[in-house]
Amino acid sequence: WRASQRGRDLRRPPAARTVPTALPEALKAKVRLLRAEGRLIEAIKLVREATGMGLKEAKDAVESLK
Repeated sequence: WRASQRGRDLRRPPAARTVPTALPEALKAKVRLLRAEGRLIEAIKLVREATGMGLKEAKDAVESLK
């Protein structure tokens, strides 16, 4: 095993670990509304259904919106 690969997640390519920031504006508005109402889980579900993201990526996307 090479020293340059230690500590890296080799299961997924680097592009799969990044959070896409290009959510449609209508989706962003719905997510912000759900977050303001304290409905974080529903906001994450909405992002997952609309984009096909995994749980971690959708959670990160929802939390990154302000």
